[in-house]
Amino acid sequence: MIQLHALNGKMAGKQWVVRHFPVHLGRDRTCDVSLDEPGVWDKHAQIARDDSAFLFRVHSPALATVNAEPVSERPLRNGDIIELGGAQLRFSLSPTRPRSVWFRETLTWLGLAALCVLQAWLIYLLT
Repeated sequence: MIQLHALNGKMAGKQWVVRHFPVHLGRDRTCDVSLDEPGVWDKHAQIARDDSAFLFRVHSPALATVNAEPVSERPLRNGDIIELGGAQLRFSLSPTRPRSVWFRETLTWLGLAALCVLQAWLIYLLT
């Protein structure tokens, strides 16, 4: 999962959590991230997931920058600033939720307890 945070304009402070790809960004209401800002095209850009990266692609002839560098396609990194027309978005990876380990931890403690009981029983048999 990724997060996009609006840094300026009418949507400043808004956050989108993205769970599916590709993610379409633009002015159009059908876009996953709809940005009603000056200079934003109806279907301005998209973020797609590659095997090892998140790729930001700009639909021609729209213009966009990532970290103030003009791009047409570029892999995104955590903390990158995307500019589409008058909109600025911060790209970030969503915080991970730790998995519950109570079942494995319980099995480990039960195994250690059984091992201690078995050792005590063997010591009893040997004496």
